[in-house]
Amino acid sequence: PDALPFVTPPTPVQDESIRFASEKPFAVTIPSLGIEDLSVLHPEDPFTHNGILVPLRNGVGHLFSYPGAGGKILIYGHSSGYPWDVSQFTKIFRRVNELRPGDRVYITYGGTLHVYEVTREQRVRASDTTAFQGEGEELILYTCWPPDSIAERYLVFASPVQTLALR
Repeated sequence: PDALPFVTPPTPVQDESIRFASEKPFAVTIPSLGIEDLSVLHPEDPFTHNGILVPLRNGVGHLFSYPGAGGKILIYGHSSGYPWDVSQFTKIFRRVNELRPGDRVYITYGGTLHVYEVTREQRVRASDTTAFQGEGEELILYTCWPPDSIAERYLVFASPVQTLALR
């Protein structure tokens, strides 16, 4: 019988997105804003004003669904702060309005890197929660707007485009 020719197996190609993965259990990287490996924290008490603010001392906060679960994932951070608040995260989302469609947002969660692509932005009244409704997985970056005001909220929406297992 004829011998089969030896075929060299393809060399695995490391996806460039993997460089944005984190060792933290839940983290976000937004290269176009210079945000790298920022902790995403879920509030212990998501039903009170103070409870919502606690995660912002050490990163950004998280509400609703989780990456890969198919729902709305809200990641919120400050765009401004008070003079006595000297946290390095006080103005972490101050430039979120600079994100453009096609920009990537990388979320590490549960041993997986989730890659999202910015699709649109929206300004809404502070009391408007309609953006959190609807079907399908969508990442929403959320902050008070304009900077140094709490009159409105600025939302950046991103859709999932890739998932990479880290373990």
